[in-house]
Amino acid sequence: MALTEQMKKFAHAKLKTGEDGRQVSNKQAAILAGYSEKSAGAKGSQLMQNPEVKAYLDSLLKQGGEGAEAFESMPLGEAAIQADAKEMESVTNSLEFLRSIYKNPRLERKVRIEAAKAALPYEFGKVGEMGIKDGRDAAAGEVAKKGKFATADEQRKQQRVS
Repeated sequence: MALTEQMKKFAHAKLKTGEDGRQVSNKQAAILAGYSEKSAGAKGSQLMQNPEVKAYLDSLLKQGGEGAEAFESMPLGEAAIQADAKEMESVTNSLEFLRSIYKNPRLERKVRIEAAKAALPYEFGKVGEMGIKDGRDAAAGEVAKKGKFATADEQRKQQRVS
């Protein structure tokens, strides 16, 4: 679901401070954004749980004090694109780039899954380079070199070392 104009207004209202100097509540921000006063409390809570609203609000906060004004004049989707571009400036390698793509809630799920697939071998490596039988043979070879099951030659080598 795309970010609506009213959701955008809600995010901007969340950045404002009330008369007491504290940040406005979710209900107050929903009222300022134009939602009904009767349902403003519930709607404000819903909007704060929405990942797109959270991401937009984070992008406004990252811009600092001028954030709200800088994004006010931009078209709706342009603000998110600008925030992503600013975030991409700090990326130093391709794995970091892939991570930023698959963790970005504003992108399509298909794109995020493809980025996760591409990053997977670099984050966790391959499960096994050899097959099951080769793995068993290698483990048996290690056991044959140590302890009471070692061959006579291996036991002599161990005695010389220790």
